[in-house]
This record gives sequence, C-alpha cells and structure tokens, in this order.
Amino acid sequence: MNLILFLIIGGVAGWSDHACHRRTQWRCQRTDLLDRHGSAAVIGILLLVLSAQVVRFRLKYKKGLGITDDRDFEAAVRAHANLVEYAPVGLIMLAIAELNGVASGLIYWTGMALVVGRILHAFGMINGRGGTHWARMIGILLTWLSILVAALLLLWNVWQVYG
Repeated sequence: MNLILFLIIGGVAGWSDHACHRRTQWRCQRTDLLDRHGSAAVIGILLLVLSAQVVRFRLKYKKGLGITDDRDFEAAVRAHANLVEYAPVGLIMLAIAELNGVASGLIYWTGMALVVGRILHAFGMINGRGGTHWARMIGILLTWLSILVAALLLLWNVWQVYG
C-alpha cells in the first residue's frame, strides 16, 4: 500500500509543467517532454512490482508456467497481464499525440488518468483476489477513458492537419 501511495503522490506530483516553479526556466524547457511522460516511468515501476509478485508465487509453487488453484496467484498473474495489455497502447497514443502537437495539458491529464487507473486496477485486482473491488472497477474505467480521450485527441489532430 505504501508503494502505491508513493507512486500516486510522489511519482506523479512532480512530472508536469506545474512543477517548473521549483526549477530554472532552462531546465523546464529542456525537460518538458520527459516531465509529461513520467507516466511511462511510473507504469514501468508498477510493472516491476507486479512482476515481482508473480515471481514470488512462481517460486513458492515451483510453477514456471501457468497457475495453481491459489486465487492470489491467479490475481497476481492477471494484474500483471492486464497492465501489459493496456499500458503500452495508452503510452504510445500519448507519445504520438504529444509529438503531433496536442496541448500539453491534455496530454498531462490523460496520462494522469492512465497512471492512476492502472495503479487502482492492480490494487483492486490483488486486494479483491480477482473478484469485484471498487478500485478495480474505477481503475479500468479510468484506463478506458484515458485511451478513449487519447484516441479522440489523435483523431482531432488528424482532422486539423488533413481537414
């Protein structure tokens, strides 16, 4: 739980243009692209945390492939797999949108929704042991919403360029 709070509060709080007041103007301009895509770093850390949980169960049950009847093991595998299924699509869409000149505020808040959604989904999947959990439901809705918004931003951008 502490790691999840760190990822949400510490990892997300300092990667936007809003954090520029703490740095020199030169550094803000130089790192804008990296700041707005801190979401990739946070999702990468989440991927490692979820991977470690899967490995822990694989070592416990000496199971290199597949799962056992343990619901916690199955929930850990699915939380990891679900992150791998959704996060790359969202991150790639955000990167393309930013490279195409979509407003940084839209990129930031869409990325924030993706990160928070993925963290909440993983938290709910593991704590709900694969069953219904409020965090899992909110997490997938935020993930879907962020991917939908990114898709609409990209389509809007294409329409603006090619009319």
